[in-house]
Formats: sequence, C-alpha cells, structure tokens
Amino acid sequence: MNDIPDNVKDFIGRCADVVGNFEKNNFHRDTIYLVSTGCAKTPIEQLFESATRTLIKLTKSEFDAFLRYTEEGSVERAYYGLNFIAQHKIGKYRADYMMQHMESGQKLVVELDGHEFHDKDEKQRRYEKARDRCMQKHGFTVFRYTGSEIFKDPFQAAIECVAFLNIGFDENELRAMVGA
Repeated sequence: MNDIPDNVKDFIGRCADVVGNFEKNNFHRDTIYLVSTGCAKTPIEQLFESATRTLIKLTKSEFDAFLRYTEEGSVERAYYGLNFIAQHKIGKYRADYMMQHMESGQKLVVELDGHEFHDKDEKQRRYEKARDRCMQKHGFTVFRYTGSEIFKDPFQAAIECVAFLNIGFDENELRAMVGA
C-alpha cells in the first residue's frame, strides 16, 4: 500500500464530508416526502416510519426487485430487502405497518396504538384481539406498541422490528448504528 501524504488525507476527509452532506440532504428530503405523502397520519406513525426508514437505509436493506433465470431457463422477478408498507390490507383489516424480509419470507405486522383509538372499552379490545388472530392466521407475527412507547424512543420499536426479521443485525448492532 502506498503512503498517502497528509494533504491528500485531508482532501479525502473533505470529500467524505461532501458525500455525507449530500447523503444527509437526500435522506432528509426523501423521508420528509415519504412520510408527508404516505399513510403516516399521526405523529406516532410518522416517528415510527422515520426510525424504521433510517434503519433500512443504514442496513442497506432497501426493498428492490430484479430479474433472474430459473433452472428451467425462464425469467422471473425476484425481490430482496425489507418490504415496508403502511396500511397494508390483510383479510378484512388494515395493518398500520407490514414488514417482510423478502429472502426468508418472514412477516411482521406492527400496530401503533394511540390511546384515543385502542383499548378504550371491551368492544374495542375484542375487535383488536380478533384482528390479531386474523393477521396471525395469515402468517404474520404481530407487534403492538403504545403511543407513549413510540414518543419515548421511536428507534427502540424500529430496532425490535428490524432485528426480529433477522436481516443480519441484532438489536445491539442496530442500537449502535443509531447511537441509542
């Protein structure tokens, strides 16, 4: 390996700052756009979605598709990364968020329960339990978080969800990525 003079190392540092600022501005713009134009209507949904999108970006787990050849020689569309969808329809219900690890097929539903809409009375509790059972019958694990959990630490919920989907990072590694 060649020795690199200090002035070149300094310039490489400046280049890294430029790239970092460019990436920061793009991520900020894209996340603001996705959160503001998507289905995240409440502050707890917006916080959770922002935290989850951050982890997806840091782990390079973005959902994408590509074409591949099968053993028989035909072409099929293949997917990789984490599929992350707000207001995903499952049976007759809509999940706040659906997450799926495309390689393993593992599926997770995330429900964010603000106090004004959930568990206020026996009828609502029965509805939520029936909803959870329906989603479980469709192969989903269901994680529920209260609004106060999300307000307190949006990354904690996102970390638990992403780590559960086993994309190659455990909770401690994900916490370290976001400084939590």
